[in-house]
Amino acid sequence: MTDDQFWDHIRAARAADPEEHAENLADRLSELPVADILAFGRRWVDRQTRAHTRELWGAAYLINGGCEADDLPEFLDWLILRGEAVYTAAVTNPDSLADAVDGESECEVECSPAYEAYCMVTEQDDYGDALMQRFPELDATAHEPPPTAAPWPFSPDEFRARLPRLAALYVAE
Repeated sequence: MTDDQFWDHIRAARAADPEEHAENLADRLSELPVADILAFGRRWVDRQTRAHTRELWGAAYLINGGCEADDLPEFLDWLILRGEAVYTAAVTNPDSLADAVDGESECEVECSPAYEAYCMVTEQDDYGDALMQRFPELDATAHEPPPTAAPWPFSPDEFRARLPRLAALYVAE
C-alpha cells in the first residue's frame, strides 16, 4: 500500500465525529484483502511512531487538558484521522494544530481501524501476531518516548514559549 492509498482511505472514510470516522474506515478496509489491511496497519503504526515526539505530546497535553503517556496513542490516532495535511503539518510544527482545533473539544479517539477490519474479515483476534509476522521489522517498543528528546515541563510558560498559537487557545492569562 502506498502513502497515497493510505491517506486516500482515510479521506474517503471521513466523518465529523472521530469515532464514526474510525468506524467508517474500518468498514472500508474490511473490503480489502487481508494483505492490504495489514499493509494499512503497518502504515498506521509508522505514522504513530513518527508522530510520537515530546513536542506533540506537549500539544496533546495542552489541547486535552492533560495527557499521560498511556493516553498519547489516542491523540495520535485522532491526528492521523485528521488527514495527511494536518498530520504532516503537526509533525513538522505541532503549533500548527491551532488551525485544526476549536479550543474546546478534546482531540483523541481510541481506534485501530486495521485491527477492526482484520477481525471482521478473518473472524480471528490475532491481528498483532499477523502484523508482526507480515512485518517482522516493526518495533514493539515504537511508542516509547524518544530517548534523545529532552523533557520539558508542561507549564503555562513553557507552552507559551514552545506552542504560542495553541497556548493562546488553551492557556488562561
